Amino acid sequence: AGAFFYLAKPFEQAMLIAIVSAAVRKGLKHREFLNDIVRQTRSIQSMQSGMFRVRTIDEVHDLSILLANSCPDPEKIVMGLNDLLINAVEHGNLGITYDEKTSLQETEQWAQEVQRRLSLSENTHKYVEVNYERRDGKIHMVITDQGKGFDWKKYEEFSPEMALASHGRGIAMAKALCFDHLEYQGIGNQVCCVVNAQASAMLKGNRVKDSERACI
Repeated sequence: AGAFFYLAKPFEQAMLIAIVSAAVRKGLKHREFLNDIVRQTRSIQSMQSGMFRVRTIDEVHDLSILLANSCPDPEKIVMGLNDLLINAVEHGNLGITYDEKTSLQETEQWAQEVQRRLSLSENTHKYVEVNYERRDGKIHMVITDQGKGFDWKKYEEFSPEMALASHGRGIAMAKALCFDHLEYQGIGNQVCCVVNAQASAMLKGNRVKDSERACI
């Protein structure tokens, strides 16, 4: 039905706070992305191909906005792209497990732990690589981390078991809402994302026309 945050009755106060807080964080982050997208130049839409490497969460934020701006509908793409890149950094390269992230979020120590692990000698050389290519009317982005991979299948669809979790929705949301095609490959340390640039461009044009009619 399109709902990724909800509560099942009866629920305890702590669960209510955790779910609402997670939804608010996601909403505020999305608003921040939209503001940054507006400020960035649209000249990046002429890019045909490129290879990018990021290590930190700040670099993930900037690259998400850059690559989303290369798409005809950046507001649709940016949050899913950011979630996939964060997964590649924290779970892939840094080895933070699902349960560890749950605990870190509960104690508000997630950001500090990410920075700590980034500074460890075994992680200083690790990066997430993004290969970008525009061909045949589609935009292809392949995200590869240097981790051991994971079982992505249980995260591809939003299941009732995740209803009360404070995180773990990123892949399902990206697949359902952001990309025309999303597929993990190999051991799970590589994900391919596809945007139908022509269809998105037509949709954007229709939105502009609808907005003009509303103004009239």
